[in-house]
Amino acid sequence: MDSMYAMNKLHTNEMKLPDFLVIGAMKSGTTSLCRDLANHPKIYFPPVKEPHTLCLEDVVTPNGRRKYADLFRGASPHQICGEGSTGYTKLPYSKKVPFHAKEVCGSDLRLIYIVRDPLERALSHHYHAYRAGQVSADFSVAIEQDKTILTCSKYAFQLRPWIDVFGLDKICVIRFEDYVVDRKKTIDSVCRFLGLEPIPSLNNKIIMNAGERQSQAPKWLRESFFYKMWSRFKRGQFYKRSVRPFLDDKWINGLKQIIFTDPPPPRPPLPSPEVVEAFVRDLREDQEQFRILLNLDKPMWDLEVTQSKYVNAKMGRNV
Repeated sequence: MDSMYAMNKLHTNEMKLPDFLVIGAMKSGTTSLCRDLANHPKIYFPPVKEPHTLCLEDVVTPNGRRKYADLFRGASPHQICGEGSTGYTKLPYSKKVPFHAKEVCGSDLRLIYIVRDPLERALSHHYHAYRAGQVSADFSVAIEQDKTILTCSKYAFQLRPWIDVFGLDKICVIRFEDYVVDRKKTIDSVCRFLGLEPIPSLNNKIIMNAGERQSQAPKWLRESFFYKMWSRFKRGQFYKRSVRPFLDDKWINGLKQIIFTDPPPPRPPLPSPEVVEAFVRDLREDQEQFRILLNLDKPMWDLEVTQSKYVNAKMGRNV
């Protein structure tokens, strides 16, 4: 991408709004990607994780735009701004997000879409929803309770509206598996896409937000009325816009270490071979469309290989 994109953004005196978005996919390393990019001295991320502001109808109003800009008031004049919200690629919900993004942020907005083996991503999504108490431990039941466990793995379906609004040249697609193998190389390529020099070094050494490492509040607290009300409040826009930006990260992390003392729940049992086969079958057409959209010679993943891995694991065979 033309480095003048970043230079023009760095010298603007206007109200700061995002210059780029990390739009998902959920459970594909978006938190780690945002943290790594935030190490760049010329990139600013707000303290609010996944604000999802562009999902709101009022974001296109003058007042809504001002509230969105408030998230980025901590940015210095020499920084470009970004935010990451996996809800921006969660069709069939939030269908207007690409249009909101263009109206609020402009047609020069850059988009970063990190994607993962779609079956691996879906199983991780299921575990995330299960441990939050939102779906059944049975994968076949859970995908009926929450349709996005499947649709968030349909990357062509999720990306096409963004391509229609912004064009493929404004979108950087990252393969999660490549990012895990060489994070520095991936981050450097994203920086070039944003018109910035590569980052000198990375401070973080692990992929963030892995479910197996996330401890949780004790059961007595989780089941309390106060905790349930707080969890609901924390997901709301008032908290994200008007409370969270004023809270210190070190204070929040320290409080979590004190309160979140229970280990995460074990992963649900693997789905049956028949359920895995049916799930993969539902993904095949979209995977081919994704290949065509990105002009690739072959699909990013061999879903039959992934399917075999989980079938063998279910049957207790070595993989």
